[in-house]
Amino acid sequence: SGTGNSYSVASKLRENGEKLVSVFDEESGKYEDERIGFVYPEYCSGLPPKMREFIEKSEFNAKYFFAVATCGASYKASLGEIKYYLKEKGKNLNYVNKLIMPDSCVLLAFPPSKVESLLASETERVNAIKKDLNKREINAIRVKKPRGAQNRLVWFLFGSVLGVYRKKSTEKCVSCGKCVKACKANNITLENGKVSFGNNCYECFACINACPKNAIRFGAIKATDKKRYTHPCEREEE
Repeated sequence: SGTGNSYSVASKLRENGEKLVSVFDEESGKYEDERIGFVYPEYCSGLPPKMREFIEKSEFNAKYFFAVATCGASYKASLGEIKYYLKEKGKNLNYVNKLIMPDSCVLLAFPPSKVESLLASETERVNAIKKDLNKREINAIRVKKPRGAQNRLVWFLFGSVLGVYRKKSTEKCVSCGKCVKACKANNITLENGKVSFGNNCYECFACINACPKNAIRFGAIKATDKKRYTHPCEREEE
């Protein structure tokens, strides 16, 4: 959860006694419960790389599996990917759904009025999904092989055309360290007042949204005060 959307949704879906597991904080392992759910942000019509890696390397045992994607628009491809990985393990994905949330990609930033509206209705929309889960509703989705054509095309445009993989801090940087704290992959360091980016980025846009000076650029992509976004639950932890 780069900017907090998925964390907020997962927290609201959780029942008493259930554990939230962050794919950044825990290594892959064995997970067993009455139900197991995957709540994640969709990246360019696909699963986040870290979520894909976590599911591939982990073992799961449950009577009921569900997945909820937080996204700005599309969602079905990534949910189909989870079904693919679970099917490879002999498991079935019983229920899927989406939740439209403010987009964390500053290139596709929502206007403030839409952000406010989506956040105001979040709890109500999550509760509707929660009712489905409590009734153990079942719905269907087609299996999708990982990294489909649409996903590959979008990442090509982001990487080759916009240069999203070329990250740098500009002269606006004041060495506040907020990008370092925001990076779930521990990919950013601050040494001698200089911000440095490693090679372990998952393209979650957390750092560019966290920078108060709009000093981070991803190739041609840069943020403004109106385009930056973090969920209120993330801001409360600062």
